[in-house]
Amino acid sequence: STQSTGSSGINAEYGQLLTVEYGSEWVHVQSSLRFRMLSAGDGVLFGVTNDNKLYFREGINAGSPLGSDWKYTGLSDVLKMYVYKNLAIGIDTSNRLKYSQITY
Repeated sequence: STQSTGSSGINAEYGQLLTVEYGSEWVHVQSSLRFRMLSAGDGVLFGVTNDNKLYFREGINAGSPLGSDWKYTGLSDVLKMYVYKNLAIGIDTSNRLKYSQITY
């Protein structure tokens, strides 16, 4: 069956590739870092590397949606991390749940 996320413009069918209605292509962002996962919120992007370090994308704004550079947060024990509004929620390498407010 087909699933739709509504206003986001992304439609997906189970087992199929996503069809993006807005925009026409993916843009490669140069980086020497190897990310295990990314999490995006309103104007913020975080990435967890394969060695459990947490980075954020600096310089994201309306005029520069890709931002300018990855900046290390100083955290090196992050297994997973998610963004919800102005809240960062993560699990560390000891399986402890942690959270922090995001300030701009």
